[in-house]
Amino acid sequence: PSSEPVTNQDPRPPAGGPVVSARFTSVTPPAAAPFVHRLRVRYVECDMQGHVFNSHFYTWMDVAHTEWIREVLGPIEVLHSFGVDVVVAESSARYFASARFDQEIDIEMTTVHTFRHDDELLAEGRIRHVCVDTSGPAPWTKTPWPDDVRAAFSPALDAG
Repeated sequence: PSSEPVTNQDPRPPAGGPVVSARFTSVTPPAAAPFVHRLRVRYVECDMQGHVFNSHFYTWMDVAHTEWIREVLGPIEVLHSFGVDVVVAESSARYFASARFDQEIDIEMTTVHTFRHDDELLAEGRIRHVCVDTSGPAPWTKTPWPDDVRAAFSPALDAG
């Protein structure tokens, strides 16, 4: 055996599912359960009344979405390698209960972002993302999702 260390030139996480494209390996199983991202409420996210200020739920939706991309495709650069990026076209939220400092919040990603602390539903949010071309003759214009990207996310979207 060689004494030289083996290095992986690919920045993506190890394969956990079928190869979808030569550019990336999907790590989402074919019958994917909804993706859940857990975070802990920080003091800075709380207002003077002691609960999370409403705008932080939008930040958390963005964080969960970014982590979902990382789970399915790998680093965001993998998405960018298709010559596309993602932008928000529309968003909304409904609040049902307060989140408080140091609570762990689970954000379940389907077509709706569901925020829970333990079994308590705190909020639901929706963000519609669109795909934009970053490298064509008219950069940053809306474009269809590349087939490989659409195929990688389909199992998770179909489960939700």
